[in-house]
Formats: sequence, C-alpha cells, structure tokens
Amino acid sequence: MALKYACITGSLGNRVDRFMAGGYKEDNTAAERIEGLAKTGVVEALELCYDPDGDEKDPVEIQALADKYGFKISGVNAPLNGDKRFGYGSLTNTNPEYRALAVQYCKDTVDFAKKVNAEFVNIWMGEDGFDYVFQTDYTRQWNLMVEAVREICDYAPDMKIALEFKLREPRNRCTLDTAGSTLLLAKDVDRKNVGLTVDLGHVFQAQGNVAQVVEMCANHGMLYNLHINDNYSAWDDDMMLGSVRYTEYIELCYSLRKIGYDGWTSVDIFPFRENGYAAAAESIRMMQTFDRAVDLIGYEKLTECINGTDATKVFGLIREAIFK
Repeated sequence: MALKYACITGSLGNRVDRFMAGGYKEDNTAAERIEGLAKTGVVEALELCYDPDGDEKDPVEIQALADKYGFKISGVNAPLNGDKRFGYGSLTNTNPEYRALAVQYCKDTVDFAKKVNAEFVNIWMGEDGFDYVFQTDYTRQWNLMVEAVREICDYAPDMKIALEFKLREPRNRCTLDTAGSTLLLAKDVDRKNVGLTVDLGHVFQAQGNVAQVVEMCANHGMLYNLHINDNYSAWDDDMMLGSVRYTEYIELCYSLRKIGYDGWTSVDIFPFRENGYAAAAESIRMMQTFDRAVDLIGYEKLTECINGTDATKVFGLIREAIFK
C-alpha cells in the first residue's frame, strides 16, 4: 500500500500570528502556491480552501491550474473561520441568520468541490464551542450541530463530509474536541457520507495516540482524510512532520497498513518563517521514511510484538533496524 500525498494550499500563504498581524512573508496567489507545490515533485494532490472572497473561489480557474501541473484535488475546506459573524459559532450559532449562512457556505463548498472533482469536503468548526462556564447551552449546541451537519450531508449524499476535531483554538473549548466526541456526533448525524479528518497535531494536542485514533475511526468506517504535522503537545504548532516525534509515526504507518487506508495524507503545516514548499516536501519525505521503516523493521515482526505485555522487544527491533 502506497500512501497518497496532498498539501493544503491555504497554509502556504503569508501566515500571520497575533504578534505579527502582517505576517513574515509576502502575500502570494493561488497560482503561485500551486506552482510552488508542483516544483517539490512529491505532492500528488491539492487540498483546497474554498473562499468566496479569495483566490480559491473560481472552480474553472483552479481546475485549470491543477490540470496544468498534473494535480488531483483531494478535498476542499469550508470557510467557517475568519468571519466576524461566526465569532460565537458557525453551525451552532444561536443567531438563525448566521447559522443558516454557515450551512450555506458548506453547501457552496460542496458545489465547488463537485466542480473540481474533489473526493470530500472538510468541515472544521473552530468557532463552535465556548470560552467560559455558564456561556453555552451544551445540549442545544450539540443538537444544532447534528441538525446542521445532517442537512449538509443530505444536500450531497454522494459527497464525503469529513469533520475535523480539535481540542481548542480559537475557542477555549471546541465542541468537537476529540475523535471520540466527533465519532459520537457522526453517529447522531446518522448519514452514510459523514466521517472524520484526523489531524495528527490535534491528536497530540489532546495527549492522544495517532495510531489508536486512526484505527478507532477506521473501525467505524469513518476515516476519510489525514492531516499530517507535528507539535510539542501543548499547542497546535503545525510544525514539519517528524520534527518532534519518530516512533509514533512508525506506529501510525503500521496502523495505516493494517487498516488498508486508501485516503489522502495531506500536509497541514503553518511555516510562518520557513520556506513553505520546502517544509511541505520535507514533511512528505519524512512520512515516506517512516512508512519505509515498517518494511525495514518488518510488518510481521511488529505484529508479533503487539501482545499487550512486554514492550521492550519492539524497541529493540526499531533500534536494530533503524539505528544500526
């Protein structure tokens, strides 16, 4: 099984933080981002960020750029962040006008995704959650989200709708904070085309194990997409993959083989200062290295070590195969 690699285009622009509102680089265009990814030689597909007011809004133009450089389009992210109207929630906003707008944005993203032959629409609801106690009616918020996601799924039953979870940011607590809560929501939505995007950094931020999470999602038939990156666990740093961890990625690659994962593995990093294209390429090459490590160690040998008891044998295998 060979993993398929994509890259989120929006993360390769001029990223800003709260101390540098103008960013550390010059702004660029969708055409420049796509050309830059083409030069890496390791990216197979684009994961787009639909923006009705940005430069990834014209499906004809984007498809032409993708075709020019031989890219497929894996999926499209819905624009539910960066809009002041969604400051207190998008799909769960208690203002029915704003909530309806958020749902419409997702439907518009579906329409866009179909025109560029994307396989899924990714929905990350970073603004849906709460910051303080006694701020939110949790039951109502949950039910509003179920209703909204169900409406989006019913709008396009032939399009995969991938829900992305995250512990926190921009809200102090996100409603879809972990894989467990997101799987529960997907079960409540009860539609065949709803599943999950697993962002590795979001799992690490929640002190989770990525191999366990992908197997759990796959066990329910709901692992639609992977976002790959790294962090120090305290925050969603969106660093280059492999810059912090090694063995957890080897286990992840083992699990991806075990479940027969055939979805996309998409680079999702925020290279504020580094060359974004080089950082994306290095993340893919590191993931490929971890995947090859499974062969160096031996898939069957690793399987034999998984017995729920002594963990020393597997680390001996890794050391002898990788660091000899």
